[in-house]
Amino acid sequence: MLREAPFWVLTLLPVIFLISVWDKIGDTVPMHYNLSGEAHHWGSKSALFWTLLIVPVLLYVLLLVVPKIDPKQLLQQMGEKYYMIRFTITVMLSALFLLMVYSNAYNNDIFHASVYAIVGLLFLLLGNYMRNIKPNYFVGFRTPWTLENQSVWKLTHLHSSVVWVIGGLIMLMLNLWQGVPYIQYINMSIIGLLILDPIIYSYYKFQHFKKS
Repeated sequence: MLREAPFWVLTLLPVIFLISVWDKIGDTVPMHYNLSGEAHHWGSKSALFWTLLIVPVLLYVLLLVVPKIDPKQLLQQMGEKYYMIRFTITVMLSALFLLMVYSNAYNNDIFHASVYAIVGLLFLLLGNYMRNIKPNYFVGFRTPWTLENQSVWKLTHLHSSVVWVIGGLIMLMLNLWQGVPYIQYINMSIIGLLILDPIIYSYYKFQHFKKS
């Protein structure tokens, strides 16, 4: 029970922060952002409150339940590694929501400036944990070719975890360094490459094993 306490705190922290600055926030707030991090859909403060409450709670429940419905109990065998993956995702989501509330309460651009740095940090941390994940139904680089061949799974996770760490680090550094030209396009290009890498690499390795 105590091991779950940090998740409860992180899940509720943005909601508590929103309540504490409620009077500083206008009646209409940004609810959705485009690829450049700019708001393009607006809603009420109440809608923001329920979004900050429901989304993290649903994510927490989903990540908690998934190991229990895993038919081969492979996620439970991951032990501390799966716990840290859950924790990393929860921290990143909580940080994004806290920045969203802060940006609305104090009318600054911190959310726009920080969102891709957080995404880069997420790639970096998840890449670090993906390295030695064993085949399972829910977590990892799950392409048709990794699921078909355990050797392809292992090699893809060894390779793509390194790529995610490097790509995430580059994103983090670029977005902490203000004034980089065309930064939104660079961010989207890096994210696209990180998503495509395990797909392309696993297909290449599967074909290699198939021919040998």
